[in-house]
Amino acid sequence: MKILLLNYKNGRIKLADLPVPLPGYGEILVETKYSLISAGTERNTISLSRKNIFQKALERPDLVKRVLDFAKKSGVSSAYSLVKGKLDSYIPLGYSSSGVVVEVGEGVSEFKVGDLVACCGQGIAYHGEYTVVPKNMAVKLPENLSLKEGAFGTIGAIAMQGVRQLGTSPGEKILVVGMGLIGEMAYLILKHSGVNVSGCDINKDRVDSLREKNFEVYENKYVSENFLSLTEGIGFDKVIITASDKSGDTLKMAGRVLRKRGVLVVLGNVKMDFEREEYYRKEIEIRFSTSYGPGRYDRKYEVEGIDYPLPYVRWTLKRNIFSFLEMVKNYGIDLEDMISHVFPIEDYKKAYDILLDGEKIFSAIMFEYGVSSGISRKISYGDIKGINRGEVKIGVIGAGNFAKNFILPILKRRRDVIFHSIVTKNGYSQEELREKFGFKVGYTNYVDMIDGDFDALFIFTRHDLHQKLVIEGVKSGKFVFCEKPLSIDEGEYLKFKEMVLGNEDVFFTVGFNRRFSPHSLKIKEFFRDRRHPLTFYYRVNCGFLPEDSWIYSREGGGRIISEVCHFLDLMVFLSGERIKKVTGKAIRGVNGRYEDNFLIEVSFERGSLGTVLYSNLMSEGIPKEYVEINGYGKTAFLNNFKEVLFWEKGGKRRISSGFDKGYDGEINAFLDWVKGGGAPPIAYEEIFNVTEATFSILKSLEKGVEIEVEI
Repeated sequence: MKILLLNYKNGRIKLADLPVPLPGYGEILVETKYSLISAGTERNTISLSRKNIFQKALERPDLVKRVLDFAKKSGVSSAYSLVKGKLDSYIPLGYSSSGVVVEVGEGVSEFKVGDLVACCGQGIAYHGEYTVVPKNMAVKLPENLSLKEGAFGTIGAIAMQGVRQLGTSPGEKILVVGMGLIGEMAYLILKHSGVNVSGCDINKDRVDSLREKNFEVYENKYVSENFLSLTEGIGFDKVIITASDKSGDTLKMAGRVLRKRGVLVVLGNVKMDFEREEYYRKEIEIRFSTSYGPGRYDRKYEVEGIDYPLPYVRWTLKRNIFSFLEMVKNYGIDLEDMISHVFPIEDYKKAYDILLDGEKIFSAIMFEYGVSSGISRKISYGDIKGINRGEVKIGVIGAGNFAKNFILPILKRRRDVIFHSIVTKNGYSQEELREKFGFKVGYTNYVDMIDGDFDALFIFTRHDLHQKLVIEGVKSGKFVFCEKPLSIDEGEYLKFKEMVLGNEDVFFTVGFNRRFSPHSLKIKEFFRDRRHPLTFYYRVNCGFLPEDSWIYSREGGGRIISEVCHFLDLMVFLSGERIKKVTGKAIRGVNGRYEDNFLIEVSFERGSLGTVLYSNLMSEGIPKEYVEINGYGKTAFLNNFKEVLFWEKGGKRRISSGFDKGYDGEINAFLDWVKGGGAPPIAYEEIFNVTEATFSILKSLEKGVEIEVEI
C-alpha cells in the first residue's frame, strides 16, 4: 500500500510502499478513499522536523527535561540512543480520513464489511491507502453523506468540541478568532446553533474570500478597534481562538474584546502570554478544548475500545464526529465548497508546496485514492539470494523503541547477521527499519513469516503475545530470542513448560540482559569462592507511569510480571541458586493496585536471601537501580550498572567501566549459541524458576502469605 511518511530528523516527505496492516481485536481495516490535510498541524510538524536538534530543543523544552531526567536514571548513552531513535524515525502524516470497511477484527459488532466510515487519530487516519482503525476511532457516515464529506469528520469534531466548551446559549454574541478550516467550521456550527457569530483573521485575503461566501468576518485589527460597535456596546460574550500564535497578541486581543465575565476557549496553539489586569478586572474565564473531545488521549477509550457511558459523558470524540456529520447533513452545510484542492496521493508534493507556501490562501486540501492494488501483507525490500550459509539470518517480530534503539543496532554491528524478515503491526515503522538495517522482506502478519528461511527469531512485541510467538517459533525450528517476560499468563506458560521438558529440539532464551553485564560478571567472580549464603538488597526507583499506561493493560501484564523478573534473574545468576519461596508486601494504590510500591522477600534453595524494594515514591534524582550483595566478609555495591564498589578485608577498590546493562553480552551469547550450538545462554530451568517466582509474587500479594516456588 502507498502511505505518506515524514522523516522527523530531516523533514523529508516520501510516498512509501508497505504491506497492508492486519486488524486485531476491536479493530477494522479501512480502504481509504479521501484524507484531509490538517493545515496547521501538518505545517507545524513539517516545519519543526526541518529544524536542527538545537532548534527542536528550544521548541520543546518539556521534552528536553524528560530526556535529562531519563539520563540521570538510565545513563547518558541510553538517553542518547533514545533521542537519536526518536529523531531519526518516520511518522505518518494526517489524522482525518474516510473510506470503506474491508475487514473486521474480533470483538467488533458495530461495523461490517462495506460500511462507509469517517476515521480519526494521528497514526491511524493517516494519508495512506489502507489503515487499521480501533472501533472507537471510526464512525459510520450518516445516510446520503459522501465519503468526501466524511473526510472532514475529525476536523469538524475539533471545531465541535471547541464550541461545546463555549457553552453557548441563544442570542449570545460569539467571536471566532482565526478563520482557517477549523475556524470556518466552528463559525458554521455556531451559526446553526442560534447565536450571533462573527469571525476575524489577520489575513485580509482570507477575510475577503469568506465575505464573498456571506460570512460576517473582519480583520483582527478592525475587531479590536470596533468591538463595542459590533456588540452594541457590551463586548463579546464569548471568544473561541482557533488560530495559531506564538506572540501572545491573540490572547491580548481576546481579553480586550470580551465583556465582563466573558468566556474564552483556547483551541489553537497560542502562546499563553497576556496582560493579567485585563483578565483580572473582567473576571474572564479561560477554558481549553482538547482535540476531538472526551476519550482523546485515553488509551482505554482509543485502543481498548472502552466507551464512556452516554448518560455521564454525552459527547465523546466519536459522538462529536457523528454530531458534526449529522449537522452537515441536516443543515445542508456545503463542505465541498471549502475544498480548494484535491490531489491524487501520488501528487503529494504539489499539495505540500501549497501548504508550506505562506503566500498562498487555501481552505481544504484533500488527497484522493484510486483503485487499490489489493491487500498484500508481504513486501520484498531486496534480493534474498546469495546469502552465505555461515551467516545468521534473523527474523524480527515487533520493533518498538526498545528494539530499534538498543537491540537492532547491536545486531547490525555483527558482520555475520543478515536482516531477513520483519513483522510490524502498523506497517509504516518498517520503512525506517528497512533503511537502517536492510531487511529483505516485510510483513504485517507473523503467520506469513514464521516459517520463512531464516535461523533466529527475535520477539519484541507487547507482552501478551510473547508466549504464543515463542511457541510458534520453536515449533518452526527456529532459535528464539524473546524479550522479557516469557509469559503473562500462567496457564499458557505451564503448557509451554510441559512442551519444553524432555524435548531436545526446542531452542529459546529470554532477554534477561542484566546477568550479561560486565559488572555482573565481575561480581559473580568476586564471590566465586564463598562458603556461605549471600544476601541481596535490590532497590528499584521505578518512577511514575500514567494511569493508562499499556503496562497496566491486558497487553502489558503489569509491572511485577514485566520488570521484577529482571531483578530475580540477576539474583539467581549471582547466587547460583534457585528461588525457593517468595513473600510480597505492598502499598495498595489506585483501585487497590499494588504494582507501584512493594517489597519482596526471596528465599533461595541453599540459604541465600534477597529483598527487592520497588517504589515510585523515591526522589527523581535517585538512580533507577542499586544492588548490595554481601557474603563471607565481602560486599559489593552495584550502582545502576555504571560502577561497582568492592569491599573486603584489605579495604575497598572501585571498578567503573561505564554504563552497561548487558545488552551486547546477551545478544552475542545468543548468536554464538545459534552458530555453535551447545548449552543455551540461560539454562531453561533458571528461566522457568524466575518466571514461576513472578507468578508466585502475585499470589503472595493477593493472599498475604509466603508462596513456595517449584524448583
